[in-house]
Amino acid sequence: CCSVNSPEARAFLEQCDCDIFFVFGTGLISPATYRIPSRGSINAHGGLLPNYRGLDTNLWAAYLGRPEDMRITIHKVEKHFDTGAVLASAELPIVRDLNLVSIRYYTTLALLELARNVLTKIQDGHVVGIQQKGDGKYFGPLPFVKKLIANYKIKNFVANRSAGDC
Repeated sequence: CCSVNSPEARAFLEQCDCDIFFVFGTGLISPATYRIPSRGSINAHGGLLPNYRGLDTNLWAAYLGRPEDMRITIHKVEKHFDTGAVLASAELPIVRDLNLVSIRYYTTLALLELARNVLTKIQDGHVVGIQQKGDGKYFGPLPFVKKLIANYKIKNFVANRSAGDC
């Protein structure tokens, strides 16, 4: 298969006549591609921006001892990873069975709901992007052993939350 940035993919996407591209879990998208739709492109990001750019960001937050930083964000796509204006952000729902195995599931569910709200606001003309301040850090994949440590910290964080929060 070809890259979304290839001339063939761009030609196909230009024929779609879309108002907006919605991306999630993709590699870097070139300006020639993300600028195709009339309203630009937005990304669903499982992390707090600008502090946690890149991959496994909620796991990194837990691993680094800041599970309260586990968030979800919808932002505009720009030239560099996770640098576009933030359209919405919310806490990652903290549920009783949140752990290494379930975090992607709950992140995806929460992002889909947040994206639905953002897309509705875009359609109604009621969304304003807030430019990110600060450089933040780009995180790569969290190594497996560190994922186990993050899992332990997530479980402790959830256990220490009151029953009413979960």
